[in-house]
Amino acid sequence: MTTRERLLPWLPPVLAALAVTAPLLADPLALVGPDSFRSFDWLESAKLDAYTREALLRFGSLPRWNPLLQGGLPQLAHPSDGSLSPFVLPSLLLGPAAGMKVSVILALAMGAAGVGLLARDRCGLPPVYAAFAGSAYAVAGWVPTRVMIGYYESCLYAGFPLVAWLLLTADRRRPARAVLAAAGVAVAAIQLHLGLLVLLLLLGVLLAMGWIQRTLTSRGVGLAAGIVAAGGALAAIKLVPMAIYLRGLGFRQVGAYPEPWGDQWYASPLHLLTSVLEAVPLVSEYKGDGMPVQTDFGHVGLGVPLLLLMLLAAVRLHRLHPGLRSTFVVGLLCAWLCLGPNAGIDAFHALWQLPGFHSMRGSVRYLSYGLVWAGCLLAAGGLYVLSGDGRRPWVRGLGVAVAVVALAWPAWESGRRYALAFTAPVPAAPGADGPFVQDEIVASGESGHARGGSPERDEGNLLIYRNLLAGIGTIYAPPDLPADPAPVGRRIYSVAELAWSDNAAYRGEAFCVGHDCGARLVEAGPGTLRVTAVLERADTLCLNQTFQPGWTADGEPVVDHGGLLAVDLARPGPVDLTLRYRAPGFAAGAVLSGSTLAALLAASWLVRRRSLASAAPPAV
Repeated sequence: MTTRERLLPWLPPVLAALAVTAPLLADPLALVGPDSFRSFDWLESAKLDAYTREALLRFGSLPRWNPLLQGGLPQLAHPSDGSLSPFVLPSLLLGPAAGMKVSVILALAMGAAGVGLLARDRCGLPPVYAAFAGSAYAVAGWVPTRVMIGYYESCLYAGFPLVAWLLLTADRRRPARAVLAAAGVAVAAIQLHLGLLVLLLLLGVLLAMGWIQRTLTSRGVGLAAGIVAAGGALAAIKLVPMAIYLRGLGFRQVGAYPEPWGDQWYASPLHLLTSVLEAVPLVSEYKGDGMPVQTDFGHVGLGVPLLLLMLLAAVRLHRLHPGLRSTFVVGLLCAWLCLGPNAGIDAFHALWQLPGFHSMRGSVRYLSYGLVWAGCLLAAGGLYVLSGDGRRPWVRGLGVAVAVVALAWPAWESGRRYALAFTAPVPAAPGADGPFVQDEIVASGESGHARGGSPERDEGNLLIYRNLLAGIGTIYAPPDLPADPAPVGRRIYSVAELAWSDNAAYRGEAFCVGHDCGARLVEAGPGTLRVTAVLERADTLCLNQTFQPGWTADGEPVVDHGGLLAVDLARPGPVDLTLRYRAPGFAAGAVLSGSTLAALLAASWLVRRRSLASAAPPAV
């Protein structure tokens, strides 16, 4: 393989991804966009990276416990936390405002390279057409839509095609590629959670189609399954404590199908087609319940020229590489699943019965990603069909013109949305947890609700509450994670009244149940809480933190007092108590992850050594 053939499938897509996402860094510290709903979601994710940085740099500790989120939550075990993922490194180096944007840029660049390499190695396309596929992926509107909405975690899905390429092309001659593929699956398991189920579903379909079409042997399918299993074991350091945490909450559950907000599905095939073509509105559009319009969730953003190329590939599919036929099946399956209850035969309802999938609140926000992936590969196949053998100058010229037009529209729209996603930084408030102060994100008649709201329950009370010394605690819980906050704040914000009010139920960050013992929370860190008091009699000392198993308190019994973290103290007198948190299952998961990594590296070394030995010339 020449240098050109090696570089062309991935280098232009990477450059396209860097160019189109550059506007994100025009103001590196900006975190607030033009409407409150989207800014709220992005800031909520930012708080996780922000506290990871705080824990590591200030306390020299992993963020085992986050005392600011939902009145105290196990952060490492939380399904939305990526503290153990490499994607947190930019936030550690640059701060969460710039760091999260850099992570999005890196994920998109990785994914664009992966699509180009898949086009060459799994879809049989020449390097120049592979470069087109990766570039189309780099400029498509799906990732900028996630940025606009504030779904930071789903932005990181963009890097998965590179993992898929590693996994689908790994073999015994390339053991390092198998190890990298397992590491990629582990990163996805740590960072993406529910999205990982969809990505593994897509991989499963590709593997099955490759086996049926005899482009993959049963040994290759078995190796891919082993890589996925090894990736899960590598991620045990996160998955084991997370499973224990979710088990205590009854796991994630969505109680009804379809959900009350069932319009987060494509309403019809025509609606799906519109999502491929339509740009996301830059000014927010909301329904009566405060949720954004469905277009935001399902937007794909490939454009008319790319869609026409996809259709051309579909017409000539029988003459194209089997890998493109597998890709077509993936796209068709995703489109069918995304219609959900609006399909003639509801395929997603059957999928929803499986563990994990029953937590998905509408398929569009997850499965529309498969349409982007498949669409870009098919469009490259269509361009290949259009160009023919390319020996005639006018045919080559037509192919170049179509490629430029097909990439220009989504590149312009995506770049414009990146530029307008973040328009202002959030100023830091004295005594608050860094720049992440949600007082700046308020509801208004023009931008809709800050976080919904209902007559029965003012959900704004779940939006923000002040607690924990002089800081500001903020709710962060996925809506499909059933965990209500036990702590109450000094002040609460009402969406219905658009105002702050004092909370009479607030008793302080530490207090004794039966008498005034002068309790004070004097230190709150990523795994320790220190409280002082002077007890006149035996009492229960409560902290305004959510109770979770895993706490110890200098030998004193730790108990659950109405959802609050509490310690039963049997003797009067002065108290200086330090509570320490260890996530249940973390140690076991760390041992499993470490031993799996060691086994993978040892196996890779042995396979490579045998390969070199077999390739060596015989001794004379």
